[in-house]
Amino acid sequence: MAGGRSDEERFETLYRSTYRDVVAYCRRRLPPDQVDDVVAATYLVAWRRLDDVLEADHPPAWLYGVAYKTIGNSRRGTRRMLALRTRLRAQPNRTSPSPSTEVLASDDVRRALAALATLDPDDQEIIRLATFEGLQYDELAVALGKTQSAIRSQLFRARQRLRAAYDGDGLS
Repeated sequence: MAGGRSDEERFETLYRSTYRDVVAYCRRRLPPDQVDDVVAATYLVAWRRLDDVLEADHPPAWLYGVAYKTIGNSRRGTRRMLALRTRLRAQPNRTSPSPSTEVLASDDVRRALAALATLDPDDQEIIRLATFEGLQYDELAVALGKTQSAIRSQLFRARQRLRAAYDGDGLS
C-alpha cells in the first residue's frame, strides 16, 4: 500500500485517468469488436504490475506499450487462426464413423480411448489433432502455437506415453 491508499484505490485512480485515452488508442488500431478485449487485457497487466505502471514516468505511455504488444499478439493469433482455417478447408472432407459402427464397439478402440483419457490434457490434445483431425506437423504447429520441432518432440513423447498406458496399468 503506497501513501496509505489500497491497491484498489490506486488502480481505480489510474483507470479513471487513462481509460478514455487507452480506448481511443485501441480504436484507432483495431476493428470495433476487438477493442474491449485489448483494453481489458491492458488493464489486467496494469493491475498485475500496478507498482511498475504507477512508478513509470508517463503511465499512459506505459499502458500504450502494453496495448501495442497485446494488439500484436491478437493480430498474430488471428493470422494463425485464419491460416489454419484455410489449411483445414483445403483438406478433403473427413467423415467420422457414426457411433453405431463396429469400429467404436471394438475392444481395441475402447482400450485406446481409455489409455488416452489417462494422459495429461496437452498430450490428449496433440494426439487427437494428429490422429482424429489428421493434422500434419506444420498444421499442428499452427494450431498449438509452437515450432514444428517442438511439435515433433511433443507428439513423439505423447505417443510413447499413450503406448505405455495402452500396454499397462490394467487397461489390457
